[in-house]
Amino acid sequence: MLLMSTGQLLPIGLLREIHDAVISARLDRNSLTSSLDHHFVGGLHKAPSPSEQLWKDLNTLNEITALADGSVPLRTWLESALQLSQVRLESAVFRRALEVLAAALTASPAVAQTREPAPPAREPTPIAARAPNEAPPAADPRRSAVLLHAAKDEAFRERLETHLRMLKDEVRFWDLSKVPVGTEPAEAIAKQIDGADMIVLLLSADFLASEDWAVFEERVRAAHRRGAHLFPIRVRPCLWPASKFKDLQLLPRIGKEIGKADNDEGWVDVLQEIHATLEAHPSTPTPEPPAGPQEPPAHREPPDPPKARRP
Repeated sequence: MLLMSTGQLLPIGLLREIHDAVISARLDRNSLTSSLDHHFVGGLHKAPSPSEQLWKDLNTLNEITALADGSVPLRTWLESALQLSQVRLESAVFRRALEVLAAALTASPAVAQTREPAPPAREPTPIAARAPNEAPPAADPRRSAVLLHAAKDEAFRERLETHLRMLKDEVRFWDLSKVPVGTEPAEAIAKQIDGADMIVLLLSADFLASEDWAVFEERVRAAHRRGAHLFPIRVRPCLWPASKFKDLQLLPRIGKEIGKADNDEGWVDVLQEIHATLEAHPSTPTPEPPAGPQEPPAHREPPDPPKARRP
């Protein structure tokens, strides 16, 4: 299973910061290790308490440069932590740890030997080499939707996205799991909200009390004022600030809240509401230019000027 091990990839002080950030963000072990090889996870030493288990896991990961498949388990673990922490302050610790780890791996000659040579870079096609009538790539015609939720409501997000696949030809859904590693999550979220046609909120006490909502609430309201459709879905009991969004219908209409992630009846009610909005507000397709080469207009001689009449 192990390809090689080293002394330590990260300094012990940074490892303690990672440990404290995980505890502060309340990230659970199963989520953090879900992307690792399950045989490797099964071989990790057990500890009596979650905090001790986390410390043992971190120390073990910190001593392993790579597995037999070339993957770096500590990097995989940190990427999961960064994604799960969303835009909390703890994410800065995981991001910095990934940067330090990348530098350590680059400096390790053993790691360099395990890497496959990169394929040769393709030369960009010069603009002049394009076919004369070749059209530029078409823009995605689907409407864009942003889905915001608390980390504790991840199971609700996953189930909702299963139902939303019915609309994949009409709507392009985006959520925090699609923030690329190395990108500032807050900037990515703000950009998506500003350009969204639809915003879906999974409401719970954790979401409404989060720093994320405090940061982006006014931005969501501004997007709603400019015309973005807003769908507040109550997944767990909470007090929705109706005074700020007076014209909105809380979803689902049936019952009080979704309650359980597998409440398919509630999700179908939500999906019907979203679909009805799409039907009532169809997007305006951009007219496509005619295909094929375009002949230039035929040259016509200007008509002769009228002859002056004799008195």
